[in-house]
Amino acid sequence: MYAHFKRLDERGVTERILTELREQVRLAHGPQPEPTAGIIDSQSVKGADTVPRATRGYDAGKKINGRERFIVTDTLGLLVTVWVLAASWQDRDGAKGALLATYAATPIRYIIGNTGFAGRLVDWTRDLLRTTLEIVRKPANQRGFVVHPRRWVVERTLAWRTAHRRLARDYETHPGTSEAMIRWRSSAACCTASPEAHPPPANNAARSTRPTDTDVKRLLRNSAVATDRAEGHRTRRIDRAPVLPEVEREALGSNSRRRAGAISWHDGPVTEPVFRYHPDPLATGSAVRIQHECSVCGQLRQTRYKGPIYGRQPDSLCLHCIYSGAASRALGGVAPATDGSDILEMPAEFSDAVDVPDGVPLHIVEEITRRTPGFTGWQQESWLYHCGDGAAFLGPAGYPDLEPHPSALNMLRASHRRLGWSPEEGEEFLHRLDRHGEPTAYLFQCLRCGTHLASWDIG
Repeated sequence: MYAHFKRLDERGVTERILTELREQVRLAHGPQPEPTAGIIDSQSVKGADTVPRATRGYDAGKKINGRERFIVTDTLGLLVTVWVLAASWQDRDGAKGALLATYAATPIRYIIGNTGFAGRLVDWTRDLLRTTLEIVRKPANQRGFVVHPRRWVVERTLAWRTAHRRLARDYETHPGTSEAMIRWRSSAACCTASPEAHPPPANNAARSTRPTDTDVKRLLRNSAVATDRAEGHRTRRIDRAPVLPEVEREALGSNSRRRAGAISWHDGPVTEPVFRYHPDPLATGSAVRIQHECSVCGQLRQTRYKGPIYGRQPDSLCLHCIYSGAASRALGGVAPATDGSDILEMPAEFSDAVDVPDGVPLHIVEEITRRTPGFTGWQQESWLYHCGDGAAFLGPAGYPDLEPHPSALNMLRASHRRLGWSPEEGEEFLHRLDRHGEPTAYLFQCLRCGTHLASWDIG
């Protein structure tokens, strides 16, 4: 069981489930699936004997020997980011990892915190992350318990998580496992979110207020883990402006390695999103490393998308907006229905849904066409599917690139036979394939069985 738990966490499935469920709960209470404001807080918990000395510490203020959990929630109290460190970390230093992860994975640019986060952290957040960190201070004449505006939401979330037996203290050897446990508990909380806990607006009363068990099973099924042969397509690190100063990297720790949604972060620099169906857009030529201001989010980015856009053409587009779906929504248009009865919204797409096999769920097709970078071909690009799922695009390929993958070559030979080519003509064509010219092939890999697939194209 632990092996499955670890594999799901390492490959980002845990974060994806939490994100999907949080968006469904938010849609049940309002029109926005993604939060733009958050609340940050920390909680020190005792560490069990299984917590090693290297990842535990002593919180002198609370007299606790163990670990400290930094969390960011949205205004409903739903978990956005969790960051686990030794309890010896000061709030204003340990919060930087959680704030970085929140900045990289969400559109949140306004965060509320208590006085423990005051001081230089406010300036650091404003200057480096372009995010406002507002400190809510207690009234000068406060006596006894007083509910502080907005801050009570994150306090309630921490109390609910601590009521869970596995989270009452920290039992995990690795902090990343502790984070995964908190995410699983938060996902379960999304499934039990009630309208009494978070009353929705009156005009949304007809909406469903909680995901069903079927929704959870669907998320688990659609997040099926890739085989070991696809292991190389998981996570990559690239620097992204603004780069952390060396002093900040040292403050955050050289051995830190965390995940936030599909964002990986290591030793300071924040990475680009990792797409399930297009693992490395830089290597495939669908993105280029250049500093630019994205036309959709307005943020200064280091990687620019240069693939096809079937919609309105922006001056510049970043991978973050493609990953979140913001680009598809912002660059879409409207068109009349075929019978003229209605005006339909048409989201922008980055690849065409051509020759999609029967049995592939619609949400997979939408993720590939609307939330995955496309690739440029000579004529009509065609995404490949296998085992009822989309395949991962590995890039253009010539004959030397295809030789190690007989299944991909056999797939091309089968297409030649359907065209009536002789074996000699087919083999001659295969040897002419050039990844930098024409004719060329496009190499894919099934995320479920690991089989390599290929299609070909010519000008």
